[in-house]
This record gives sequence, structure tokens and C-alpha cells, in this order.
Amino acid sequence: MLAERAFRTLAALRPVPDLLVISGDLTENGLEEEYRNFVQLIERYARMPVYLIPGNHDRRAEFRKIIGHLPGVCDHPDFIQYAVEDFPVRLVMLDTVVPGHAYGAMDGGRMGFLDRTLAAAPNRSTMIVLHHPPFRCGSNSMDILNRYLLNPAGGRSAVMLR
Repeated sequence: MLAERAFRTLAALRPVPDLLVISGDLTENGLEEEYRNFVQLIERYARMPVYLIPGNHDRRAEFRKIIGHLPGVCDHPDFIQYAVEDFPVRLVMLDTVVPGHAYGAMDGGRMGFLDRTLAAAPNRSTMIVLHHPPFRCGSNSMDILNRYLLNPAGGRSAVMLR
């Protein structure tokens, strides 16, 4: 299993990483059993804090049900998104999933969360983590999905990836 090989490689790293960030597609089909297998890998191999967001293969309800004990997973009522303030670089974990679709979106609720989080500490070094790249990344299959939309209400760019 490729996921287990990746986790074994993680466990063998010296020094041990400060944290593990995974930006989605924890499962193939979003099934509870797949999440249980994933949790077993985390428990067996990850000796550091783990921060996760879903990808388009994940399902929020099952994600929360099985992995809801991990930091931030259940913080937001609609999406699996949260900020991690415990490290020199703040992590903003954004949920871009559009259920049933391969493309992602950053709509008003998600952009509002991002705006509020960034405004809370505007001078803080921040890494934004999301599953769908909000820019052309050089992968034809991903770049086909990307579309940029203007948010006319705010006159600023919002991203919806299709």
C-alpha cells in the first residue's frame, strides 16, 4: 500500500518533523472503513501533530465522524477549515471541496473565513493549505479544472476552480 509506505518513510525521518500536513484525498471513496485505515496509519507512524483537510475524494461527514478527534477538524460548522497558531508559521487550512465534483471552490463562506483569519494577524507569516491549486500548476489535468472568477461585490479576486 503506497500510503503505508509514505507513512513508514515519514516515521524514519531524522530529525522527526515538527508536524504533518496533508491536503486532502485521504481516501479513494470517502468510506468510513477507508478513514479508519487512515487513522491506524496516523496512530502507527505519526509521532508529531497531524493537520488535515479534505480533497475531492473525501466526504465531510465521514471525515468528521472518524477523524473528528484531530485538531481543527470539527471547528467550522460547514467546512473542514481552521487555523493553526502553534508554530512560527501560522497554517490556514482551507476546505475547497465541492461535494460530488473534481473541481474546488472558494466561495463567500470560505473566503470570509480566510479574510477574517488573515486580518486577525496581518503581519504573521502564514502558509495557506488547500487541496485544489488556485493557479496554473503545470499539470494539464489540474490546469483544465482551474478557472478564476472575479468577486464583483468586493472588487477583488475570488477563486473557483472547475
